[in-house]
Amino acid sequence: MKKKYLILIFKEKNRSFPNKQNQNQEQEPLSQEQDVCMKFILKHDPNLIIIGANDLKSRFIKDQITSITGHYKFSLNHYIYVTFGDLSIPTIYSNSPISENEFPKQNMYIKQAISLGRYQQNPLQEILQLWKEDISENYCLKIKLHPMQKYVNQYNLMEKLENKAIEVVNLCGLDIIKAFEYRHLRNTLMFISGFGPRKAKAFIKQLYAQGKPKTREEILEEQNYGIGKKLGESFINFPCNDVLNHDENEKC
Repeated sequence: MKKKYLILIFKEKNRSFPNKQNQNQEQEPLSQEQDVCMKFILKHDPNLIIIGANDLKSRFIKDQITSITGHYKFSLNHYIYVTFGDLSIPTIYSNSPISENEFPKQNMYIKQAISLGRYQQNPLQEILQLWKEDISENYCLKIKLHPMQKYVNQYNLMEKLENKAIEVVNLCGLDIIKAFEYRHLRNTLMFISGFGPRKAKAFIKQLYAQGKPKTREEILEEQNYGIGKKLGESFINFPCNDVLNHDENEKC
């Protein structure tokens, strides 16, 4: 069964959220907000609630939502986890042309919520979708890794990040079925040893032309996907769960 995530990104409002000092004075409005919030939670029935943490108000919101879910725990079918989510990557994504191409009609908060949910599920692939070969368009370079980062040669930084991305992707593997179905996962393919940007793009094109593979053997057939047997053998030697949907009895 697929897990459901509920992502909360709160806009700044003119009035502040009540704290411990003024909570009693605003008890009635807060109670109404809690009721609306709980109805929303019951409607979507999430397994996990992620709160975009960008200031101290996020801590109060987390406490309130945890209290709400605890109060209505008998109305829920399962326990709901409430946690914080780092908005660093979602913020970069929402301000990039990548998000505009993917969700042209959505505002910044919706884009951040989408990215935060995807980051929670697979941080590596959400980061690598920001990668571009053109250094001026490579939004991975905007990720703050160190206070002195701006003094580092950007070409050297890009080379080091690329080498590390190749190392990690080849360690973790890639789910080809999901890459076929979800556009934001396809950028990871270029970091698999032997691929690169051009072969990755050609492979995705062949996936659409031939249809997604059902077995590992189909990938090895050069006439199917055009990657060749040598590259195919290297490519499919990831753990079964990381590459293709497969029969539980299939041997890796």
